[in-house]
Amino acid sequence: MRNTKYIRKVCSNCPFKKDSLKGWLGADRMSEILNSEIFYCHKTTSATLEKGKETNQMCAGHLALSERAFAKRVGFSTRKEDIKLLFKTANDCIKHHERA
Repeated sequence: MRNTKYIRKVCSNCPFKKDSLKGWLGADRMSEILNSEIFYCHKTTSATLEKGKETNQMCAGHLALSERAFAKRVGFSTRKEDIKLLFKTANDCIKHHERA
């Protein structure tokens, strides 16, 4: 698992950031995502891939909010600069994504 590819920093429109669009994904979808062991960054999927970038890299925001043991297994640690941008807990993130 240590060779698994992941994004090293949170991107500008990561759904796990506190400034993401409120209600964007819906609480059910965000719960589903956070309960998944692996979630690929939307910028690395084949539909949105930038030329020359590697496909299917795990999302830094997801890794930061998911179970810490999994992040450690793949060698990920959250950058200090990103910690203040992300929700503190998965529940905070889910609540933010609830649709009114």
